[in-house]
Amino acid sequence: MLGIVYLTTDISILAYDYSVGRNVILAHANAVKVYREDFKPHQKGQIGITLNGDWAMPYDDNQESKFKIRGKSKLQN
Repeated sequence: MLGIVYLTTDISILAYDYSVGRNVILAHANAVKVYREDFKPHQKGQIGITLNGDWAMPYDDNQESKFKIRGKSKLQN
């Protein structure tokens, strides 16, 4: 997470970002466990994770909407 600049000092927003990320990782870990125990012995497959796969576009041509989208993509990289 080096190089990320948050444009807010509201700790509740920052805590929410980390809470969501934590829950994504925990859900993935649970899915991996179930796959390894129940399906991998028969399917011989692999499981992976994509952490950044969403797309965002501004709601309209308003400069504020465009600015928010640019900020969103910077937070994800």
